[in-house]
Amino acid sequence: MKKVISLICILFSIFSNAQSFNPKILTLPENPTINDFSFLKDELKNVQVVMLGEKTHDDGNVFEMKTKIIKYLHQEMGFKTIAFESGVYEVWKAKANINKGENVKEAFEKSLFPIWSKTKEFQSFIQFYEQNKKELKLFGFDNQITGEYGEKDLFIDLFKYCKENNLPLKLKREDLELLVESMFISGVFDDGDISYEEYKTTFTNLINKIDKKPKNETNFYWKQIIKNLISLGEDYHTEKDL
Repeated sequence: MKKVISLICILFSIFSNAQSFNPKILTLPENPTINDFSFLKDELKNVQVVMLGEKTHDDGNVFEMKTKIIKYLHQEMGFKTIAFESGVYEVWKAKANINKGENVKEAFEKSLFPIWSKTKEFQSFIQFYEQNKKELKLFGFDNQITGEYGEKDLFIDLFKYCKENNLPLKLKREDLELLVESMFISGVFDDGDISYEEYKTTFTNLINKIDKKPKNETNFYWKQIIKNLISLGEDYHTEKDL
């Protein structure tokens, strides 16, 4: 079976009682060598997904340690997929632009949450990715719009995709951009130009149309991105009703 592994950088908490959760605690040196991570080969035997979390988003030294762990998992254990808690569209766009020659640091700053991409402790990961980008896959798994790519290019690319594939999208791009912007600023779904029902129905119908298209990476991603837009609309519309 082909080994596919995701390294997930996410604020991850485990809630359990002492009787059922007894983690092994290891103390690593301040500057660990490759041999200090060798225990992972036994601990992660046959594991396909590893979640690398942090107690808070403010622990810069944790970012640096996670990069060292990622290096080990990639170089010694064959991990090739990295998934970030950032926008699906933004990270997909970042990967595509990096493949076209865009600066890796700039691409990450336009796609990932700034709590990672703009900290000095994250720069070691950027260097690692730059050196190994041809071997690594990159994904985002957050439904939010998390960077400049999403703010400036999301709906331009969406309407372009629909036009090229003869998919109906009867909403106005400018209205959608203003609606999403207002959701993040005000925290509610503003029905002024687009009603919630129209928003949800339009995107649901669009997903149904994509389902009839050939299964490929582009159609897969746009389906996920549109699902995220539906989820965002539902979240902010619910806030409005509370």
